[in-house]
Amino acid sequence: SFVGTEGYLPPEGPGSVQADIFSLGKTLYEVATGKDRLEFPELPTLTESAADEAGLFELNEVLLKACHADRERRYRTAAEMHADLVLLQAGKSVRRSRAVERRLALLTRVSVAGAALTTRREPI
Repeated sequence: SFVGTEGYLPPEGPGSVQADIFSLGKTLYEVATGKDRLEFPELPTLTESAADEAGLFELNEVLLKACHADRERRYRTAAEMHADLVLLQAGKSVRRSRAVERRLALLTRVSVAGAALTTRREPI
């Protein structure tokens, strides 16, 4: 059995960096939304403005990653999570940043595969 508060404990239990990030994500969820951690990932339905709503959706991207059920899909370090929060604080989009990263990774894989296919070895 695990010792801890329901809703803050990740599926795999406590005792790792990813478990702490999960708990922090749930805490930030409660602070940002005013909802109980057991309601995660439900977002509030009423916001004051479209800007508030957009900001909440951006923050939700960070929270979804921090609280992912699969620990391998969570932030690996608190520094990674902090970097995304700083990005949000600067008014940038985490969603857009992740899309660019995915496209760059795909382009890199395609380029490597293309280079491998076009490189021919000359017979000796």
